Amino acid sequence: MSRKLSLTARFPVSKPTYAIRYASHTLGPKKVYIGFPDHTRGFLYFHSDPHAGPLAGGIRFRVTPDNSPSSFPAGQDVLAPHGLPWEILLAQIACRANYAGIAAQLVRETLVTPEQLSRCRGLFSQRAHIEPQNTIFHLASPFRINFSSPISLTVAGDEVHNVVLPGVFRASAEYNKKYFPWSGSGIVQFERSTLPESAGRRVLHMRIIKTLEPVVCTVDIRSYHGRVVQPVEGQLLTVRDYQRPPAPWAYDIDSHRSQSAAALRALWENS
Repeated sequence: MSRKLSLTARFPVSKPTYAIRYASHTLGPKKVYIGFPDHTRGFLYFHSDPHAGPLAGGIRFRVTPDNSPSSFPAGQDVLAPHGLPWEILLAQIACRANYAGIAAQLVRETLVTPEQLSRCRGLFSQRAHIEPQNTIFHLASPFRINFSSPISLTVAGDEVHNVVLPGVFRASAEYNKKYFPWSGSGIVQFERSTLPESAGRRVLHMRIIKTLEPVVCTVDIRSYHGRVVQPVEGQLLTVRDYQRPPAPWAYDIDSHRSQSAAALRALWENS
């Protein structure tokens, strides 16, 4: 699939499935498709996560050392431009007509059930866009963020919720002016707090799994002493509030009454 803009997948008992694509970006009024990376040779396969519930999972592409299925464990998944594994989510397969062949094959191989596909259609069919990099099915699901933007997620469980956390990476200047002190992007995930001060409460931290675009201070770093400490790959996001020493960013999901907090409570209970 190296450099190909799309792949036509054919299965013995179904119509061809067209336009399995790698990625796209918007150039003016047009959508421009990006070809698969070099050395994309291997196997399409269905990936599932037993911790993420019955609606998670999707088609991925595993690059392998040779064309034998025995080399599959030695391979690695192709990454999408957003830094996470390239994937066609089960929700996308269920809701898009051009993936009907894949849906039929998954059912034929008993990898998913018709009930799972029907449930996905019921939850996701009204959504214009389903973005794998911002759709999470359990607390430990990684997702992409931009350090100079609010966090916006789709949380999927028994229901589908939108989660918007506008102030995670934001700081305040004089006259209470809000700004984002850091630019760059990365992959993060929520973690349940194990700190003594969180005992008996449901508190989330956020770990920076990987930085994708370099983290750069948007103000004069020599004089910056704002709320958000520079994000560092591998560490928890750290903030300093009210002249206190820096500490991990913490979100108590039971002390907020927003729809986002309700979605995270549901995710906590289902994870």
